[in-house]
Amino acid sequence: MFDRVLKFFLDNTRVNYTLFLLIFAVGIYSYIKTPKEIFPAFELDMISINGSYTGASIDILDKMAVIEIEDNIKSIDGIDNVSSIVNHGRFSIILELKKGVNKYNISDKVKDAVNNIKGNFPSDMDDPIVQVIEFNKDLLEITISSNDI
Repeated sequence: MFDRVLKFFLDNTRVNYTLFLLIFAVGIYSYIKTPKEIFPAFELDMISINGSYTGASIDILDKMAVIEIEDNIKSIDGIDNVSSIVNHGRFSIILELKKGVNKYNISDKVKDAVNNIKGNFPSDMDDPIVQVIEFNKDLLEITISSNDI
């Protein structure tokens, strides 16, 4: 049986070329139609709250702003974990969200909660900024070095 198939293709060379061109064309068509992602998206379910108050110590900033913001956002449903970093003159609060929640809806609720307590902050303090954390990864990094100047 295999001998007959082999003999058929040896005797009919035009069929070989036709099959080759057909397979080649299907390969090119498949490559073109296959979706490609140049910059893959990484979904992080996190929201950050960043604020600053020039000249404030860590203790004052923690008591004046961070603890008050944390207490106010604890009641928002969908937040899994809250972590804070306080430095001299600035703070950052990272909110980790539960899986499957809409991070943009939670972000709007957090903005509302922060705006509600903004009146308790000093007037010369910068308004805290609420952002959804988005992560983009570089496709390629190139480093060029040379001994010549």
